[in-house]
Amino acid sequence: FLGIESPVAESLKETSKTQNLRGSLVDKVANIQRAGIQVFGGFIIGFDSDPEDIFDRQIEFVNQTSIANAMVGPVVALPGTPLYARMQRTGRLIPAADGDQAREVASGYGNIVTLIPAKELQKGQRRIIQPHMSTKTLSQPPLQLAQITAPQRPAVRQPLLQVADRF
Repeated sequence: FLGIESPVAESLKETSKTQNLRGSLVDKVANIQRAGIQVFGGFIIGFDSDPEDIFDRQIEFVNQTSIANAMVGPVVALPGTPLYARMQRTGRLIPAADGDQAREVASGYGNIVTLIPAKELQKGQRRIIQPHMSTKTLSQPPLQLAQITAPQRPAVRQPLLQVADRF
């Protein structure tokens, strides 16, 4: 599992995820996959720095990297974090609420007022994960991964004894 969070550099800076800013995330995922490891990725939507096309960028990243399972959720301010303090200071923490809003918060769907409206975040989240939930597309990332991680075979086959002598 990789906490990729976002393909957007400004969003990574906002969350102090500086390790994801060193080099290409696409290349890093590919290197792990070439080692034969299937990558599951965690993504966050709703950063203040997220551009209008964040959902398209997330979809493009997941497709480009053939991530087998993309877990996407909203940004959440955890108590004791700088984000929580900032949201509290600016009045953007969602207080305990009644009705639909309480069910959304209780189900884990955000505890802050994001710049992208909550309903738009929910729709965008569905856009990111829905294409990967059909029976047709559920098999595509593993098939692509199998092509990426398949061992390279020598161009000329050698007798087993010659190959065994190298070990």
